[in-house]
Amino acid sequence: MIVTTDAVAKYLGSQGINVLQVVWARFAFQLLFIVAIRPKSEIRRMLATSRPGLHVVRALIILGITIMFFLAVRLMPLAEATTLSLMSPLFITALSVPILGEYVGRRRWIAVIFGFIGVIVMIRPGTGIFQWAALLPLSTALFAAIYHITTRILHRIDNPLITLNYTATLNTVLASAALPFVWMSPSALGWLLLASLGVLGTCAHFLLIRAFSMASPSVVSPFIYTQLVTSMFLGIVVFGEVPDIWTLSGAGIIAGCGIYVLYSERVVHRREAASS
Repeated sequence: MIVTTDAVAKYLGSQGINVLQVVWARFAFQLLFIVAIRPKSEIRRMLATSRPGLHVVRALIILGITIMFFLAVRLMPLAEATTLSLMSPLFITALSVPILGEYVGRRRWIAVIFGFIGVIVMIRPGTGIFQWAALLPLSTALFAAIYHITTRILHRIDNPLITLNYTATLNTVLASAALPFVWMSPSALGWLLLASLGVLGTCAHFLLIRAFSMASPSVVSPFIYTQLVTSMFLGIVVFGEVPDIWTLSGAGIIAGCGIYVLYSERVVHRREAASS
């Protein structure tokens, strides 16, 4: 769902729709979708929480992530942007120590280091092939790690739907402020694709919230690497973007590190279970 959303955003960009208008649609239609499926009796309590500040911070983080990544997929191939953004699980592994107080062993730290090596292989800084646009998905990866960790903290306080509500409501208001300056009337297909951003994004992030609320980030996050296959497939079929050997090599290193983190986490949990 996430990769399909990104592909739709990339396609809309190729049709001349401004990135801020696409971002607006992503959150506005999410808000409409949430209101449509919620009972009327619950709508008034959509934003009821004891930690509104943390919800606002999380919403602003995902707004920034969305703008940067939708811009990234316009400037570079979908598979490359997706792969670089998938450094997020490795950032999560590193940040889960100071923020969540979780233990990360030596081998998983090595996996994080090799993940950065995979990034270097892919973007090849200093060769003249490096694009500044590569910094956009890398930035989204870092902010996404913070986003996922705040999601896990909020799970201890609120229902996942409240988290989605804050994201949709606040970001719709903020993105709407830019509409008068960037608006372009879309076709019937354009409206359908804009609406699909909200539905797909809502479903995808609800599933992510549920996943991160049920297990440790270092356990859940490696499964995000399944986006590699989907992004490469859509990049080839929809946009004719065939990844080169450097992209495939870097993606393989990054994905391998993520899979190792998952394996290492399972071994740790087995040992803890056996000792108890």
